[in-house]
Order: sequence, then structure tokens, then C-alpha cells
Amino acid sequence: MNPLIILLAIILTSIVAVVYLLYFFASFSKKTERINSLSEYPPISIIFPAYNEEKVIDNRIKNLAESDYPIEKMELIIVNDASEDNTKDVALKAMEKYGLKGRVIKNKTRSGVNFSMSRGIKEAENEVVVCTDADVYFDRSALKLVVSKLMNQKDIGAVTGDLQPLKGEEVTKKSESAYRSMYGKICEWESDVASTYCFNGALYAIKKSTPSTLDIKDGAYDAGIAFSVIRNGYKAVYVSSAKVFESVPEDLSAQFRQKIRRAARLIKATWINTDMMSGKYGKFGRVVLPLRVAAFLVVPAAFFTSVCLWIYIFSSINILFLPFLVIAFLLAAISDAWRSNLVSTFILHQLYLFLGFFNMFRDVHIWKLTERKEKRKG
Repeated sequence: MNPLIILLAIILTSIVAVVYLLYFFASFSKKTERINSLSEYPPISIIFPAYNEEKVIDNRIKNLAESDYPIEKMELIIVNDASEDNTKDVALKAMEKYGLKGRVIKNKTRSGVNFSMSRGIKEAENEVVVCTDADVYFDRSALKLVVSKLMNQKDIGAVTGDLQPLKGEEVTKKSESAYRSMYGKICEWESDVASTYCFNGALYAIKKSTPSTLDIKDGAYDAGIAFSVIRNGYKAVYVSSAKVFESVPEDLSAQFRQKIRRAARLIKATWINTDMMSGKYGKFGRVVLPLRVAAFLVVPAAFFTSVCLWIYIFSSINILFLPFLVIAFLLAAISDAWRSNLVSTFILHQLYLFLGFFNMFRDVHIWKLTERKEKRKG
């Protein structure tokens, strides 16, 4: 056996271990923060794009109206991205039914999330803007929590909430729950260190005067907004107590496609902002972003290469190791089907990131709907 192969396997394994052990210990060092309520809540504009959402948009608007945020201080702007169904009519009737003031603006052609969000934010009348999606649901206190965090500190320019799975087949929900249990803790730790750009598009709030640009052409729009805020000298933070619930795709193949698309957009946002890895951006540029670059751009390739090398090394000792190790790895990867665990979740998300890297330069700005079989309950 060539000792260089063994050395390479050790180095690659060490890279993976160091990055994720840092995240693991950092996440457990973070305690949930108590958010101080505001004495008076500001008027807010709530923006979300919608494409063929007639099955869910009534319940989405009902969910917003049932928030504990003062309904008279909400302005709702729905950006109808050239829908081919009755999204506009259903939305207008729902706003009237639930007592929400707002309007529906329509794109002439299908333009995607980035364009729709940018347009909606520009048309918002209020300084505080909350961005969300058409098919997610806020916990009753979520709006108050993100707005309170945003307004309590002058140096904060953007705040995101914690995304949790709402429904779906048991296998897909288990996988997503295990992943989310660690994700939020890591993002809160990053927020404590400096800022996080790993925002959830399902819920984030910004001050319109803070971001340096709203016209984000490439990558995930939510991450792009966070990067813009940080570039402009403000903080972008994560609040895990502000819960928003997302429908998980009904089958593994749908979840797989969704995860790769999201990974590709997040990786691209990271890629085009790597110039921020400098002391100019404080601990964000020296600690947070370099770790994310390693986790998104280096670790997935290092992980799968090291797995292949270790299988090769042990198979060279005895060929009977080959089928045993391959089967063991595959079983570990799909073990979420029986019980939620971080090993399976880690392997699957390295795969999403690995494939996302090779898809980040594809045009994925037009989103594909998760199949809606029935209207969701409010």
C-alpha cells in the first residue's frame, strides 16, 4: 500500500472532522436567547412571491392574520409571478375576509424569487419588511420575535427565524428534523460571534434602509440580503425561538431535488461573496465565513474522497472488506428511514452540498412547486 494514499486519506478525514467538530461544540455552547418585547410595534410590510398558489394562499393569509402581531400594522404585498391559476382572486378575497390590508402585484412574465422579492421590497411602504413564502406557516409569536430582535439593537439590519418541517412522509420528515436540530444552533452561534448569512427564506425581517442592494441576481436571495447587510456594516442574526413551518416534500426524490436546488443557490451566494474573508469584516470575515466556505466548498468533496480512499485501503488488505464497507456506508446513509440520526443526516447533506456545487452555475432562479394535493389546514 502506497503510504501517500493513507496520508491523503488521513488529511481529508481530518479536514472534515475539524470543521464539523468545531460546529458541533459551538452549537452546544449556545443557549437560547430571551427576546425582549417592544413597548410599541412598528408598521411592517410582509412580502411573498406566489406562483400558482391558489390551493394554499387562503390559509397562508389566514395564518398571517392570526399572528399576535397587531393586524392593523400589517401591509401585505403578494408578488404574483405570472401565475396561470386563480392565485390573485383567491388572495384578494382572503385579504378581505381576514381583515388584512394589502395588494397583489403581477410580474408580466415568470421571473423567479430574486426578482419578485426585490420588486416587492421596493414597493413596500414601511421601513420594516418581513419576507416569507406562500406555502409556509408562522408560529403565532414569530413575527413579534423577529421584529423585536430587529428593532431592539441599532446594529442589527436583518433577522431570520427557525425553519421546521410541517408535514410529509415520515422518512422525509425524520431526515429534515434531525438536520434542523443542529442547523439553528450553529446559526445562532454564528450570530453571537458576528453574523450569519444562512437565512431561511420562509421568514426574515430587514430594515429597508440597511441593505446596500436589493437587486440580487445570483444565488439565494435570503443569503444575498444577509451578505448585503453585513457588507454595509450591520449584523444579520438568527432567532431560533421564531418558528416557521414548511411543508416537506411527500417523497424522497422530491426532497432530493429541492435540497440540491437550495444547496446550489446557497453555495453560489457563498462563492460570489468570498471576497469578504478578510479582517475588514471582523470576526465574520475571519471566522464565520471561512468555516462556511470550508463546510460548503471543501468538506463535501473531502468527505466522499476520504470514504472512497478508506474503502480502497481496507479492501487492499482483504478484498472481502469491499462489499462489507460499501453496504455499511449505504446503510448508514439511509438509516434515517428507521430512526432519525445525525450520521445519516450528515451523509445526506454532504451529498446535497456536493451535487449542489456542480449545479450552482445552472439557472435555478425559477422555482418548482412542491405538489399540492389538498388545501393545508390553518
